[in-house]
Amino acid sequence: MNLLTVKQVAAKLACSVSYIYVLQKRDPTFPTTVSFGLGGDVPRGIRWLDSDINQWLLTKKQVNEVTPNENGRDSQDVHPSTGEEVAA
Repeated sequence: MNLLTVKQVAAKLACSVSYIYVLQKRDPTFPTTVSFGLGGDVPRGIRWLDSDINQWLLTKKQVNEVTPNENGRDSQDVHPSTGEEVAA
């Protein structure tokens, strides 16, 4: 079992650390974290399972391959992290 920090997840998704937190709040399909610590109410560490991130990426890739965006263009014409259009 490989655990990833927020910086590692951001690097894997080629986005900023702050965008990972946006995904957590706005995308219900984004993997949940694993919290651990020394007890008490505040977790000492938050990590993601590498396998969960990989599965989420595969699912997003499959959806993007078959779902056109609102402009009728392929979703591949949209950057996966920023949602901005990219040159086809």
